[in-house]
Amino acid sequence: MEQQISIAAVEQACQELQSPDDAARRRALLFLEQVRALRNPYALCAQILQSSHSPLALFESISLIRGAALRYRISHAVC
Repeated sequence: MEQQISIAAVEQACQELQSPDDAARRRALLFLEQVRALRNPYALCAQILQSSHSPLALFESISLIRGAALRYRISHAVC
């Protein structure tokens, strides 16, 4: 079962990506890599798209949807 990831946590990580603090940026990148690895990110992405005002969080959610859709397409491709 995948852990619950909050919109606030994604927005915080996106904000930390822009931080001058190298450790904060690394933590944010590691967190976002975990988010990108979600098998089914659609509900989280829909919530972010509906409620977030962070341009980077919006971008991340669209990228997540794209990545998940591509993984699904590749795993269900007919050869």
